[in-house]
Amino acid sequence: MINILIVSHEPLTPSLKSMYCIDDLKLKFNVEFLSLRSFFYNKDEFRFKDELTNEFKDFSNIFKFWRYISTFSINNTYVFLENSTTHLSSLIIDYVIKDFKLCRFVLYRSYLLNNSTISKKTRIQKLLNLFNYRKLCFFIVNKCATRNFLIVFASGSIKPLINCNKFIALNSTIISNKKKNEDEIINSNYVVFIDQGYPTHPDLLKKGFQPNNEYDFIKSYNRFFDFIEKKYSTRVIIAKHPKSSVNNNYFAGREVIVNKTKALILNSKFVIAHSSLINLFAVLNYKKILLIYNSELKLFPSNSFSHMKEFSDMLDLDLINIEDEGDYSKINLCVDKPKYDMFIKKYICINNDPNHKLITDAINQNIKSVVNN
Repeated sequence: MINILIVSHEPLTPSLKSMYCIDDLKLKFNVEFLSLRSFFYNKDEFRFKDELTNEFKDFSNIFKFWRYISTFSINNTYVFLENSTTHLSSLIIDYVIKDFKLCRFVLYRSYLLNNSTISKKTRIQKLLNLFNYRKLCFFIVNKCATRNFLIVFASGSIKPLINCNKFIALNSTIISNKKKNEDEIINSNYVVFIDQGYPTHPDLLKKGFQPNNEYDFIKSYNRFFDFIEKKYSTRVIIAKHPKSSVNNNYFAGREVIVNKTKALILNSKFVIAHSSLINLFAVLNYKKILLIYNSELKLFPSNSFSHMKEFSDMLDLDLINIEDEGDYSKINLCVDKPKYDMFIKKYICINNDPNHKLITDAINQNIKSVVNN
């Protein structure tokens, strides 16, 4: 039987399970999720309330991982690598799996991968970053990590800048293959804020970001939410990120809901957001999106602000500095439907076939080509 091993620096969660089409792929292949979370991070890091503890293997050291993966044949095992880019030891992982059939998923904001430009300031900043240990590790890993893949599966119609023998364009993962009750949130007069768990999201912390006062950061949100609620005679509901550690009380008494973001978007008047994959669900449903930032967010190491700016340009979305009340006058709740239509066609709804079928067909075609040769 053909094996699919998904090797990740994260534990398996319901969202990742859905994104990787694990349940559907298990109907055709032997699929396993191998987490290196305990190898890369401290014991209490990257532990989430919704992780599927009994559905993945968590390796605490490279020897256990090597021994386990050695039980699989390199001839019939496809390894999908979702590795950490901030640990030098990830290069050891690359070496251990190098003889397998290597594949790659590019599912987060793939519509931005080929649009970024490198400015002189960026080059200078990159040189300065080399004096920071974590950023130096990031630089070394990116230069030395696996560069060629057998198959790359990416959401969107544009091939990412990753060397591969074959590129498969997937639909955006915000399109669910299974019907869910998205009407479970009763229609009401509200605006939804798609929380990202800032400024203490685990991805920021593992890249070495040292946030300022968390309460003050959320306080800048609340000032803007107060304005929105008064201006539009509505209320703001917080669609809290499942990985967020921010205290719910910081949101000044506003309703905080977890794991119902799609339903909240679908029934909202409009959406307030940063840079998130779930923003595409708002686009798919032609919701107006207000992108907000503050001075601290512009310092995030994950290029969040530049991604927001590119997303804003692509869809003519308002980009609001919530620390500058003069920016509030820029708000325009009109949707540019032609731009939304083009974006949906290019980056969200790519194929009539569901993603699991596209992945299955690509692997089966590769198997046939090997047999024929």
